[in-house]
Amino acid sequence: MKTSLQSSSLKSSQFIVLWLPDWTFNLGDWPLSIAVIDTAPVQPSIVVLCKRVLLCFTHGGTLRFSIRLQCIATALLVYNSTSDAYIQLCIATTTNTLLFYTDNILIWAAQLAVEPMQLNLCSFGTIYRSMIAILSERRLSVSYLGTEPSLFRLPASQTRFIDFHERQAEFMRLESAIRKKPSDAVSGVANHSALQFECTFTGLDEKSMAHDVSEEVPSLTVDVSITSRLQLNDVRLLCRTQFFAEQKYFVIGNIRDSYHLPITFYVKTQPITDLRCQFLLFSASNGELSSAEIKLPLILMCRATGTQRNVQYKLTFESSETALEVGDLMPEFEAEKSTSIAFQPVLSDSVVSIFVSPKSKRYRIQSDSLDELYVFAEELISRVKSKQPEVSLSCHVPLDHILQRLHIYLELERKRVSEESELERACIQLRGAQAAILAKLRAPRPASGSHIDALMQYSHAQLLASIDRVSRTEVALRSAASSLSAAFNLLQFLMLLNGKQFPINGYIVDCSGQTLSERLKWILSTMTRVDVNADLPSNELRSLIRNQCERCAPPMENIDEESDTESEPELESDQMINPFVSGSLPFARNSE
Repeated sequence: MKTSLQSSSLKSSQFIVLWLPDWTFNLGDWPLSIAVIDTAPVQPSIVVLCKRVLLCFTHGGTLRFSIRLQCIATALLVYNSTSDAYIQLCIATTTNTLLFYTDNILIWAAQLAVEPMQLNLCSFGTIYRSMIAILSERRLSVSYLGTEPSLFRLPASQTRFIDFHERQAEFMRLESAIRKKPSDAVSGVANHSALQFECTFTGLDEKSMAHDVSEEVPSLTVDVSITSRLQLNDVRLLCRTQFFAEQKYFVIGNIRDSYHLPITFYVKTQPITDLRCQFLLFSASNGELSSAEIKLPLILMCRATGTQRNVQYKLTFESSETALEVGDLMPEFEAEKSTSIAFQPVLSDSVVSIFVSPKSKRYRIQSDSLDELYVFAEELISRVKSKQPEVSLSCHVPLDHILQRLHIYLELERKRVSEESELERACIQLRGAQAAILAKLRAPRPASGSHIDALMQYSHAQLLASIDRVSRTEVALRSAASSLSAAFNLLQFLMLLNGKQFPINGYIVDCSGQTLSERLKWILSTMTRVDVNADLPSNELRSLIRNQCERCAPPMENIDEESDTESEPELESDQMINPFVSGSLPFARNSE
């Protein structure tokens, strides 16, 4: 673009900026999206998507090609996945179709169940460059692009003999492979992501970097080292942790080969109930994504103190090997005895005591606060397993206390919904009083407005009272959310320690616009028969979670259970029927 400045008049001495374009083009249709690609060896181009046409220009304004669409387009994605000079693009349409083009040649068409609204690429670890789409039904879809199908001929019919027993065994092998975790299914496959990073730290800072805190607290600096095989200009780093940091969202302007970013953490606003720190690194332009999780040291959030015996919550861990001494497990803290130690978290009045019994092979963690038990239980067990890799540990789950935390949160959540509706009613009433006052002021004849003034004062008082109630409920809900998050983390940790999987942890409380009851109903619907649209009370949700935990309970040891049913006689060979085993592979019928 060329610019020029011209003076308007000598008296005003003001300047008018005139933008003189190098070139213009009449699109002839309503534009929806624009993309620019300048990655070698592709010729620098400008791609403009309109409702029924796609236009591609050079940087000088020359039209390279155009694509006339038979339906209305909704989104455009321009990407580069090969080393040739073709422009590769994907167009989403209102007919729930994705059209893949190489320049102006259609190479693939994919049908979706819902209309896509926005498209992008993403990479999750070893899963490289998946298609992510925002659908019109408020859903997010992540799909693997797959291979190019045969578009212009029917598949050849199979005339060979099929061994159904062999085919059934093959299906069972495929089904078992599908059930594996993604990390197990792609074992041995190298990570193709061009954006990688590593988080390291050596120890606490010699001089604490904490400031504006009520007491002296230590600090820790984590060095984030980012490496990229491509030159990226729009890299973003997200950090998620309970520790305080001056900045948890970073925008990195330019990365050529490597980039180092120091981040300092310390306790400032709240007591810590989780030592984990998650990092998410991504590039918005090409969909590269990488994530990592580290655990910050325990000494960063607590200090040693005297033990307490009479407390409310206790966890006893049974060990298969001799219990280790406190000095071997917690060398960075000074303990008064070799069998006991206590900690006080920063910004908290609660004390967590740990007792070791070498003779009975037991560890016990106790405190007056259930919120602090998960941090110290997870840290203690991880250190025990690092010293004794073959050890087997088990612990009783305090399910009643955890479900009580859930009940408190759900009741506060329902109370907030009710108070927000009351606040909305008070706002409508106040706006009605304001409208009545405006109508009175516009009247040609003055009239008495004492009744309207009284209504205005009453509505204003009702609105302030509703705002105060909602604010108090929000404060109580945040406190209950922190307590419930620690309780769910403890529940998942103890269930995993006992050898059973439980799919709910503390992250279910955070980072969602849905209510907790909606998320719990969806998770429970995948494990049992639960109507997602039903309004379940908190008692029923607690009962469902209790049933799942009891179903996942470990088997009783040293007890041989015998079946009460007698074995049925075997059928004759000519009467035996080998039924088909129903698989769990989902399918969808294409709508014609």
